[in-house]
Amino acid sequence: MEESIHEKIEEKRAKYPTLRCAKIERLVITNPHKTEPKSDDRTGTFPASRTDGQRQPVQELAFRGHRDSGPLDLDSMPANGKESNFKALLRYRASGDKQLYKDIKTAQKTMLLTSRNVQNQIIKVCSDVIKENLVNSIMQAGIYSVIADSTTDISAHEQLALVIRYVTEGGHVREDMLSLIKPSQTTGAALADEIIQCLRKLGLSLTNIRGQGYDGGCVLTVPGVRNMLGIASEVSEFLSGSAARVQVLEKKVDEYVPDSRKKQMAVLLFGITQPLSESLQNPTHTLTESMELVEQVDKTVAASREEFSLVMDKALKLADELDVPVSVPRTTKRQVHRSNSCSSTEPAEFYRINTWYPFIDQMMTELNARFPKEHPAIHLQEILPLFIEKASLTSIEQAAKVYEEDLPNLTSLLPELLVWREMISLLDRTQFPKDISEMFQMTSNLPNVRVIVRILMTLPVTSCSAERGFSVLMRMKTDQRSTMTEDRLEALMLMSIHGKEKLSSDEVVEKFMKMCSRRHCE
Repeated sequence: MEESIHEKIEEKRAKYPTLRCAKIERLVITNPHKTEPKSDDRTGTFPASRTDGQRQPVQELAFRGHRDSGPLDLDSMPANGKESNFKALLRYRASGDKQLYKDIKTAQKTMLLTSRNVQNQIIKVCSDVIKENLVNSIMQAGIYSVIADSTTDISAHEQLALVIRYVTEGGHVREDMLSLIKPSQTTGAALADEIIQCLRKLGLSLTNIRGQGYDGGCVLTVPGVRNMLGIASEVSEFLSGSAARVQVLEKKVDEYVPDSRKKQMAVLLFGITQPLSESLQNPTHTLTESMELVEQVDKTVAASREEFSLVMDKALKLADELDVPVSVPRTTKRQVHRSNSCSSTEPAEFYRINTWYPFIDQMMTELNARFPKEHPAIHLQEILPLFIEKASLTSIEQAAKVYEEDLPNLTSLLPELLVWREMISLLDRTQFPKDISEMFQMTSNLPNVRVIVRILMTLPVTSCSAERGFSVLMRMKTDQRSTMTEDRLEALMLMSIHGKEKLSSDEVVEKFMKMCSRRHCE
């Protein structure tokens, strides 16, 4: 926050003379290499806040770090020499600020606003302000999509991250984490009920949901590949369990595999989908843009059925360098744990039929299942500049009937499509919108077309934004802070993710003062 919360409290204190609270300035850690300390009217050596319009650096230090109980004595250190991060920084700040030092020494102990209870209250207020601002932005967008994913935290508790995807009035796609839920059960029905209750509690209408994105696990049905991954997992656990084993492995890898080939080993089979995987991690990508990549990957995967000989030659060469014999597994008349559909004794023929072809087929099946071409929104992508000239306007109109409630006037959609087609025909291909967000800006005078573009932008593609929230979760809830309550954990995560743009000092101070009647004027 650009302005100090405590400075806002001082403004209220001046407005209400009977307000009984100590004057505590905000702690600021400045970078000595960027900004020189300037003296202020408090005769201290550190400024209370920056006046150049730049934000203070956010370090995300733990409030406590050690113990936070007991009084704050500026004249002597604790007996054990340890105290919380907050009190240590406050002590450091007071050493260079005479007015702050005086306020802390003369204020009543119950009015210092340094207790952990006050910390928890401020954290709760910040969380509420962030949620209110996010909900207001989502409501202004009108329609939105739900993205959810779950993980297990350091305490072995299931955590469900709820992310909302929506489009701002400026045409920017947003995927914002809205809540962290601790579900009582992990069944699909229970998780769905938790999401519905959370949305209703926040005041979001379920009728405005236009898309849903969840992380559905893929179950491998190719026995050979499934067994290989299982063995690799067991070997990895065995090696990582001992530092001596890891050292031996690193030595052998450096001995047999040069640096130029280490990445080739990792992307031998999965390199085809790597561009698609990297593209799907961009939260601003739309379903339309992703479908174009999916179609290209699908064609490449289908064509790779004929590339088995090249892959097999590389595998044989690598096995020869590592002195690993390549042979056909033992076969029986009735096989349960691996494929046995080929009686050939040639390794190439056996693995081509039992591993390569089934793996390629399943990869294509998964792509088609995750990105179905019969979705109504897929037909709406013909509205894009690349397709509109040859598109069937009646098919676009038919597909748009699914979202009739969102359109201002369905009967005027066809005339708007004709105008839109004419607008695009007057442009050179180099003048086409660079992305769908730019196209959204061009449709300001075509309300129905604009709504269709908004729907295409709102539909989710992946659940990567929820997974990014788990990275924040791992930073907030560590093995040393494993007993953190759920409300505090959610609040700290929201502050870490949205604090820079969704927090207002005025709102935080107003809500903080309303939490206790003693902070109000009598």
